[in-house]
Amino acid sequence: MIINVLTGHKKEFYSSKAMLKERKLTMNIDKLILYSREFDTELNFMNFHDISFRKNNYKDQVFLYNSSEDPNLLFKSYIEDIVLALKSNGAIVIPDYAFLRAHHNKVYMEILRDTILRDIDTGISSQHFGTYEDYKIYKESVTIPAVIKGATSSGSHYVGLIKSESDLRNLPKRYSRSPSLYIELKGFLQNFHPHSKYRKKFIIQNFIPGLTGDYKVLVFGDRYYVMGRKTRKNDFRASGSGNFIFDMEVSDKMLDFSESIYSRLKVPVVSMDIASVNNRYYLIEFQCLKFGTSAVERSIRYYKKEDGLWRKFDEPSVLEKEFIRSVVTFLKKSYEKNHSC
Repeated sequence: MIINVLTGHKKEFYSSKAMLKERKLTMNIDKLILYSREFDTELNFMNFHDISFRKNNYKDQVFLYNSSEDPNLLFKSYIEDIVLALKSNGAIVIPDYAFLRAHHNKVYMEILRDTILRDIDTGISSQHFGTYEDYKIYKESVTIPAVIKGATSSGSHYVGLIKSESDLRNLPKRYSRSPSLYIELKGFLQNFHPHSKYRKKFIIQNFIPGLTGDYKVLVFGDRYYVMGRKTRKNDFRASGSGNFIFDMEVSDKMLDFSESIYSRLKVPVVSMDIASVNNRYYLIEFQCLKFGTSAVERSIRYYKKEDGLWRKFDEPSVLEKEFIRSVVTFLKKSYEKNHSC
């Protein structure tokens, strides 16, 4: 099996904020190549710029890629162009383009929740808005307290709690503000404003009371890695707190909930933020690429279902090996019957 691996301009692949804190831009490429051979797979590393639709037909070729978190998501926009074109030309892109679109795009993530995960009670319902003016039309449908998130927020940035009528007016206005001195000055001079000044899209979700933390669940193929995260003092947000727990007991019910989501996404790996209150589970967010991998790198165990029962394996894992194993297994299960890779 040959897998084309698309990397950025610094030859990085799957770097995350956790890796950047350690001044690492990438997974270990040499390890990826080494472990791929164990699974009878050849990795062909390419730059996104190497893709030439004029010269090549990429139908049925497999492409593994990652997203970007560059300022203003400018390079991510370029990646989207390439990946969407590859998919349109019949290439197999891993993960599907929809999950690239959902990365740093909470509006589209919620659309995926309402489509792919429609038949699962994830505990979260969202409304999405493209402008503040749109929001004002439907403001009465928002029940407070509620959580507001900017579409491109990550960690706990641009995540707020609407607690009052004042918040109901002011927070959406603040989160959607899209300042442009030129446009606003031109509108002022002409006494005509064709564009809203509040065009940053955002979502509003139901608030989960009694939340003291959540779980970061990473699924790599059939292995489930779980990391606990406590909320910060006087804060409802666990994301970005840095208060992690790796040695913890995990219930079968929570693993079943995670499995029900993973099985519908049809991706090799996924990161899920899952909360638990009064024995009910909530899928806060999910990402299928470009997510932190501490739960795999620092975990002392993983969980795996065998013969319908969850088993706990107390052993460390190697990130690169588990990643390649998950991708190869996914491809064989999903495509081997219909494609020659």
